[in-house]
Amino acid sequence: MKRPSTSEAANFGSEKAFHFAFPQLSLALFALALICLSMLTSHGTANPLDCSDFSSSCHWHNAVSPPSALLWYRSSLTVDTDQLQMMTGTNVPPNDTYAITASSVQDVSQNGSTLMATLISDTIPCQSNNATLQFNYWTTPFVRLWMCCNVQGQTLNRSRDCQGTPTAQGPGPAQFTIQGMDRPFQVGSLTL
Repeated sequence: MKRPSTSEAANFGSEKAFHFAFPQLSLALFALALICLSMLTSHGTANPLDCSDFSSSCHWHNAVSPPSALLWYRSSLTVDTDQLQMMTGTNVPPNDTYAITASSVQDVSQNGSTLMATLISDTIPCQSNNATLQFNYWTTPFVRLWMCCNVQGQTLNRSRDCQGTPTAQGPGPAQFTIQGMDRPFQVGSLTL
């Protein structure tokens, strides 16, 4: 598949593009991750980063700099629960629209390094109190999701800035507390 341009990669790929790239998800051939996100403020009210439906106005996008080797796509297709059970160990499908990334198993490692798909939020100017990021997730074996907070202008340090999801394959939810920050930052989900 042709690699999208930087402007195309900044947004979610379309459902049509995902199914062009991965026409038939086969059990043994794909590493797969699906997520449904919700970010709550300290008062329990949703904010603009709540992308439980991943609509076109969603404030999350594929990483551009550096670009992700794999892209996230938006989909609203019904997931076959039998296939989901065989791939992820659960037959509880996502509701409505979700984000999905996948790779053929032979492409998961490129030149000895693991391929990653990075979904990041728009920049958050500051946050006075703690917030909770919650998401449901579905992964195939050996795929790991990380939630990271990166202060603008700083290099991401996975040991300091990231937390891994539980090792179960889903559906979660996984919940993370995001500490208040007085500088602009972004929240990201890295998939390995």
